[in-house]
Amino acid sequence: MLKKQWLQKIKTSEMRLFTCLIVSLGFGFKAIAATAYPGYIFTASGQYGYLISPAGATVHTWKASGSARSNAYLLPDGSALFPLQTTCTVKGDGAFPHGRLQKISWEGTITWDAVVCDAAFTPGYDLDPMPNGNVIVGGATSAGGLKIVEVQPSGTSGATVVWSYTLPDSLTTGSAYINSLSYNPDLDYILIDLNNVRKLVVINHKGTGGIVYTYYVGSSGRTHAAEWVHKNYIGTNIPVPGADTVAMRLNNLLVVHNNTEAVEVNFKTNTKVKSITYTFANNEGSVQRLPNGNTLVQKGMQSSLIAELDDNGQTVRTVTAPGTVARAYMYGPAYPGLKTYTSLKENVQGLPSDAGTFIYGATTGAGKIVVTNSRGTPLRLCIYALSGKTVYFASTCGRKFVIPTGTFTAGVYTIEVRHGAELFRTSFVKM
Repeated sequence: MLKKQWLQKIKTSEMRLFTCLIVSLGFGFKAIAATAYPGYIFTASGQYGYLISPAGATVHTWKASGSARSNAYLLPDGSALFPLQTTCTVKGDGAFPHGRLQKISWEGTITWDAVVCDAAFTPGYDLDPMPNGNVIVGGATSAGGLKIVEVQPSGTSGATVVWSYTLPDSLTTGSAYINSLSYNPDLDYILIDLNNVRKLVVINHKGTGGIVYTYYVGSSGRTHAAEWVHKNYIGTNIPVPGADTVAMRLNNLLVVHNNTEAVEVNFKTNTKVKSITYTFANNEGSVQRLPNGNTLVQKGMQSSLIAELDDNGQTVRTVTAPGTVARAYMYGPAYPGLKTYTSLKENVQGLPSDAGTFIYGATTGAGKIVVTNSRGTPLRLCIYALSGKTVYFASTCGRKFVIPTGTFTAGVYTIEVRHGAELFRTSFVKM
């Protein structure tokens, strides 16, 4: 009996050694290109703004003095910009008017708190930060029209209108209201969508303004969250490093339509490029083209689900946000607004079902990544560039190995570790 157990133990050890040898030689594994963009999602629910890591963890929060209407934005200095609900409401501003703008630092200090509405004007659903530090706001006037204003912050509570444009009456008939705004710093154009009449409108921000382009999205349903496809981080003129502008289809227009699709339009050729089928909620929802050509979508009110889709509309990643959110936007890990939350902040984590057994550690200063594996069982590690190209591959059973990163070019990288049936993924920035 003891002899039989002893022989079985030898066989088990030999099999484990053989498996480790196969893994170490790299047989039986194929490097799979990364499909998800390693960005951080920023969204808001009620009083709170949330930063969500590529792994789906909430890593930072901001608290405002009121309820966000309908989404906050992450600024390059690490602050969050909230549009908050107020009581100065006029007819025609949509279901979720705001009017109080609040800027909150990374540490939670309110650095700007201004009211930008009065008896003559109430902002609607959205706003958009600008590279010059100003804010573009759209809303309704007491005369029944629709207006866009550029607000310049001053001091801790001041707000001065430095530019405005009133839409022509032909676009404001019926129940039209401005659902969203998106500024393109390269073109100096503002994109809005008019809900209920289902129109995209491009407005020239130069001079006194003017209508550049209109597009009728569809004959039924609603439109939400129109967004430019551009190479810069939202609200800035800072280019995203490594952005694939061909895959992105730069300067096209995106909008959520009729709860069933995200529509993409080329305004230069006046053509509908494509429709991505997706089930959105009846209210709100958002769509954003990512630097690798994928598209981030958020289902809308009464939902916490955020998904990343490839160009065929297939889901490559989902994230569940805290609370119910109206919109969500992603910022790459090199974004200046994340400088306080440094790259490799997530450098100690366990695998989902084996916490504490596998540890990933990294130090950018030393120019290396250290991986330890306390079990000594087979694991596979791949590092991908933003383009999806594999720049490092290793299969090992060792309890510790070091990956030198000194030869890596500056940019964003994804680390993917497979340990049996388990998968762990995070990202880092090589400066």
